[in-house]
Amino acid sequence: MSPAARPSARAPGRLPRDVHACLLPGERVILAFGPGAASIVLRRWKAFALLAVAAAALVYASLERWIGLSPLAAFLLGAAALCVLAFWGHLDLSMRSYVLTDRRAVSSSGVLRRITVDSPLSVVQQAVIYRSLRERLFGLGTIGLSTPADAGAPSVVWSMVARPDEVVAQVRLHVARAAAAGQQSAMGDARNPPRATGNAIPVIGLAGGIGAGKSTVAGIFARLGCLVVDSDARARAALDRPDVRAEVVRWWGEGVLGPPDEQGERRVDRAKVAQIVFADPEQRRRLEALVHPIVRQDRAEAVRQGAAAGARAVIVDAPLLYETGLDAECDAVVFVDAPREARLRRVRESRNWDEAELDRREAAQLPLQSKRARADYRVSNDGALPELEREVARVLAEIERRAAAGRPARTGGRERAT
Repeated sequence: MSPAARPSARAPGRLPRDVHACLLPGERVILAFGPGAASIVLRRWKAFALLAVAAAALVYASLERWIGLSPLAAFLLGAAALCVLAFWGHLDLSMRSYVLTDRRAVSSSGVLRRITVDSPLSVVQQAVIYRSLRERLFGLGTIGLSTPADAGAPSVVWSMVARPDEVVAQVRLHVARAAAAGQQSAMGDARNPPRATGNAIPVIGLAGGIGAGKSTVAGIFARLGCLVVDSDARARAALDRPDVRAEVVRWWGEGVLGPPDEQGERRVDRAKVAQIVFADPEQRRRLEALVHPIVRQDRAEAVRQGAAAGARAVIVDAPLLYETGLDAECDAVVFVDAPREARLRRVRESRNWDEAELDRREAAQLPLQSKRARADYRVSNDGALPELEREVARVLAEIERRAAAGRPARTGGRERAT
């Protein structure tokens, strides 16, 4: 998140003592911020208005000689009262702390009496943004986080924060991570699973250049008894969710929607969105912060279901495996290699892209040589399909052998199928 998104950001070491004391060992602070500066006036606008009217009336009365004060003294008295109110508002602002850690959301407020409320991210069910007219005029919003036990009333409230949509996107991201960690914990550590139970299965990520044939390799894994999780398809499904669609339209307008379908519903046009996010890295990160937590939750559930169904492995087919940090959730990564000429031919035939479009898309991703070096195994998709099938089968067998022996499937690129 850009610094502008959290104008009152605070370093973890400068948090109020009661907030800092409630942090657990190893708990990492993601965001530490407070209300926007405009909240000094917005929170007490009626009091400011009444004082301003009273000060004006006092000056008028002194001018008319209704009271024994000079106009200057009346003005200074009114100004002093406004300054006292502003000082109290600033003190209240400085004492309000909103903290998002990798485990909890925390709200702390109060000058004379303090109240600190926190909620574990693993049980946060809903994040709501409320914007009054006053808040909208100043680009602020109030965020409420609720759990199933809250009966609709949010347990943690962050009032009058700047860029609330970006803050909520961060919350959703870490709520999804907390939920995925909870599911992983229930199943056993995915990277060191208790193989004696026979429940955990390897999670294998696919990486490669655009048009390299990752979908073809995923299909081979599926025929070998693996469960394939298509992150791109799940991201498309996430864009069709009403809440996500509404947020995207709020950002970029209704121009990102396609024509009405048979039911009269307009869906997000992925081509139009792609034009926006590939031209502006900040907009791409903004969209990823909204969509990726949803996809991660969906993927974590798929891993659980795959293990329960007896799949040999779960295959994660994601266009941006390394760029989004998804490789950290995998037991092994397989790089699908293919010559540039073959990849360019495939995207021309399947997507109607020219060479310039391929270059533009790849420029927004991690360089191929970096992906290739970081992968644990490599299969070559530049020959006949039977040879590719044999390579994929060898890789899967090797990963299973390592898992059965209790050895890590990650090789850091030292062992490759060729």
